[in-house]
Amino acid sequence: MTKDNILNSALQLYATEGYHGASMAKIAKGAGIKAASIYFFFKNKEALFQELFQHVLMEHFAYVRRSMEHVLKSGEDVETMIRTLFSTVSDYHRRHAAETRAYIALVTAPPIMAQPILKNHMQSFDQWLTSTLALILKEECLSTQEYETISELIVLQMDGLFWELNFYDDEKIKKQTDVAIHFILFYLKQLQD
Repeated sequence: MTKDNILNSALQLYATEGYHGASMAKIAKGAGIKAASIYFFFKNKEALFQELFQHVLMEHFAYVRRSMEHVLKSGEDVETMIRTLFSTVSDYHRRHAAETRAYIALVTAPPIMAQPILKNHMQSFDQWLTSTLALILKEECLSTQEYETISELIVLQMDGLFWELNFYDDEKIKKQTDVAIHFILFYLKQLQD
């Protein structure tokens, strides 16, 4: 429980004050413990934040994968898959404000030690998305390169959606999501023809 409290306190501080503003003393205070107690769980601040970043990224990834498992099991089409993916990502970021603020800070100004963690996460997500698309589109005769291109297009559109979630209302987000999905499906149709 205490380790979770430390990680939660670090998350809240990182989301509002960044890496340098989240001192071990502030983290300890937020967790309701003495600063020295943190070192029972973490070697140093860098180790604490490495674990925090991995946790935030993996929780997001697990949330998305769980929603997509239903699409795969039910044999839904690619449009349903893409709509589910976009709505899941949107839902996650709306429900997890602190994690989203931390993610924004992480991708816009990552501490040097977090860069490999972020890069590995992005590569894992891209590989998962490509293989998920291949499962859903198994009837299509697309090359590996074409699956990768569609995945990159989806990620690009999701990145745009992510940033828009921070600025626009639900109506605007829905409209932008529909345009993005239409664009992806149009591109896919061009590949299939």
